[in-house]
Amino acid sequence: MKGNNVARIAGVNIPTGKRVPIALTYITGIGRTTAEEICSAVKIDATRRVNELSDAEVLAIREHIDANCSVEGDVRREVQMNIKRMMDMGLTEDSGIVEISQSVVSELLRMLAHEKAQQELLLARRSRGIRHG
Repeated sequence: MKGNNVARIAGVNIPTGKRVPIALTYITGIGRTTAEEICSAVKIDATRRVNELSDAEVLAIREHIDANCSVEGDVRREVQMNIKRMMDMGLTEDSGIVEISQSVVSELLRMLAHEKAQQELLLARRSRGIRHG
């Protein structure tokens, strides 16, 4: 990894200057707990930084995530399908399930769109060499 500015795992460029568990949380579907579990499973010290990893260690992380985690597009697709399924079912209080308000669905969709826009902006900034702001 030395000399590379970014590491690509699960289709996401993760920052190399951060500790491995923190960098893994840049991948949608991986939180702090899962990131720490990944580090334990592939026997990587959680205090190490991504730029200190060997190519074999990055590959081990990639393979572990591919085999054991649902991430990025899979997570987004699952959330979207669940929202659509619930809307199609017309969930109501009469059916014993609290009705999902349109505002909640709209907010979830807005959050997904905002996240995608943030990722695209970050990629554009990286390609132009802008690191902050």
